[in-house]
Amino acid sequence: MNPANAGQLTVTATKSNFVRGNFASTVSLPGAVSLASFTAAPSSGGILLSWQTASEINCQSWRIERSTQAEGSFAEVGTVNGNGTVYETSNYQFTDASIPAVGEYYFKLVEIDVSGKETTFGPIQVSYSGPVRAIDYKLEQSYPNPTTGKVAIRYSLKDPGHTSLTIYNIMGAEVKTLVNSRQAADNYTVSWNGRDNSGREAAKGVYFYKLISGNFSATRKLMLLR
Repeated sequence: MNPANAGQLTVTATKSNFVRGNFASTVSLPGAVSLASFTAAPSSGGILLSWQTASEINCQSWRIERSTQAEGSFAEVGTVNGNGTVYETSNYQFTDASIPAVGEYYFKLVEIDVSGKETTFGPIQVSYSGPVRAIDYKLEQSYPNPTTGKVAIRYSLKDPGHTSLTIYNIMGAEVKTLVNSRQAADNYTVSWNGRDNSGREAAKGVYFYKLISGNFSATRKLMLLR
């Protein structure tokens, strides 16, 4: 074994066992991360990559790499800051807005810890035929649900207009304003860190999040654990 590669895990897939746009296997190493899922899908801004970790130890950052071949040369397309050391679920997203043309693409995730050691996950495959536009209003279920404090909320706007997305407690009191601005017709993802408008941790329990845009209004429920 090359000493330079000691402690490095590379997860690869052959053409026969690719799952398009989806990698859902938990992988863990002492001093590294436990990756629960890794997905890719076309979006309004390019290709949206989403991944979730069950825990992280000394995770400094993530590097996203892209190629047009599963076993070809991969090039860096962006980076995302890591969460350091956490023993709870973390959700990440990155949109690759530099897709040059329609076609098949492959993506890898490279986790870099505080010592500089790298752990590679993927590749996953996704077909891109152009930007995906919102065709209707929609408020999706938050994920993960239940959550221990970090949650992602996706929604779509058919028409431009002033939009608000607000978290309420079970008594109907406002807890956190996530969005309060004019937005274009598009698909959006907003994160809530489990804190209120004052920056304090919200108590565990049931919460509701409400989306209002134009004449559209929708409410969904989420569970916050501690």
